[in-house]
Amino acid sequence: QGFPFYDKPMRIAYSKSDSDIVAKLKGTYKERPKKVKPPKPAPGVEEK
Repeated sequence: QGFPFYDKPMRIAYSKSDSDIVAKLKGTYKERPKKVKPPKPAPGVEEK
């Protein structure tokens, strides 16, 4: 990591777990609950 590749430093990021598609191919897929995002504030309304 960090050595030049096509004149730009290479940055590599690894995931903590397999993606859902890879897990399904391996046979280790477990359904996970979906993450809930907080609602966005209405446009034009400012909070202090």
